[in-house]
Amino acid sequence: MRKVDFRKREEEILSSIIESYIRESSPISSKYLCQKYRLPYSSATVRNAMERLEKNGYLRHTHTSSGRVPTEKAFKFYVEKYIKRRNNELPIENEANFLFRENAVEIEIDSLAEEATEFEYVFNRAIDVLAAHTHYVSLLALEGVYERTILRGIRFIFEHPEFKNVNYIKKLLYVLEEKIEDIHDLLLSNLQQDQHINILIGEDIGFEDISSCALIISGIKRKKMSAALAVLGPIRMDYAKAVAALNSITYKLGYIL
Repeated sequence: MRKVDFRKREEEILSSIIESYIRESSPISSKYLCQKYRLPYSSATVRNAMERLEKNGYLRHTHTSSGRVPTEKAFKFYVEKYIKRRNNELPIENEANFLFRENAVEIEIDSLAEEATEFEYVFNRAIDVLAAHTHYVSLLALEGVYERTILRGIRFIFEHPEFKNVNYIKKLLYVLEEKIEDIHDLLLSNLQQDQHINILIGEDIGFEDISSCALIISGIKRKKMSAALAVLGPIRMDYAKAVAALNSITYKLGYIL
């Protein structure tokens, strides 16, 4: 029983670290966690848990701070436990309305259905909305009646501190420019049934040049058409917000088609 308590405690602390790191984009200390979340543990207990998490490969130290940052392994754990499983267990119409409560967002998504006069216009509008409200690179791969890949939101790359490194930007832009056909195939091959999401983190994407990124894929499959929507951003991505945006837009596209 005690082992279970320790595990749950470490999972709770790790989740708090990841969510703090997503928001702050800087190393997280035990003092910060205790003050921010009012955890029912002492600072020493949190420090010890963080040391164990580091030993097990979920956290790492940086050279410039006494705090720690989550590793790729930590983000994969977080996504499986708190994002993907929860999303895939809920009906998509419930999840689609879960986070997107801002009036502006609702209006923009609802306008997709109202303005559905041409598929090409609707697809372009959908990807514009996705990029604008996630602030990540957004992609749409089409197969069937249309065969193309639509790309939006490259300008948002520069908002994320991970891409202040020029080499990261060069690699990412190289993939988006020179490997777009491969990305097209990747998105469609990872498209799940029933509009469920698929989240690829780091090396799981399959492109060494963007192994510092995460890719979230959703979309729709019809007899004569498949449309894979995706957002591409740093591993330190706001997964809950990105998944909610993808689900909302995918749900509307499914209704239109």
